[in-house]
Amino acid sequence: NASKCAGGCATVWPPLKKSEVVAPSTLNYQDFEEAYRDDDLGPQLSYKGYPLYYFDQDQGKQGKVAGHGGGPNQTFYVVEIK
Repeated sequence: NASKCAGGCATVWPPLKKSEVVAPSTLNYQDFEEAYRDDDLGPQLSYKGYPLYYFDQDQGKQGKVAGHGGGPNQTFYVVEIK
């Protein structure tokens, strides 16, 4: 429940803020928490302990996922809820 993306990484992958979340009613809102950050970009939203980000180049357009599989070591993925 702590962010591992700072500096230049956080410029491309800004942290998702709690006020920005819109989730389906099938999700348990108790699974969303605030993740700790060592910088002034927090607090950051997390889901089940995983910090959430958005990809700056998606320009905030819902459904656009150009950053899927990107980031450091190709470890940034679209959240998939099953």
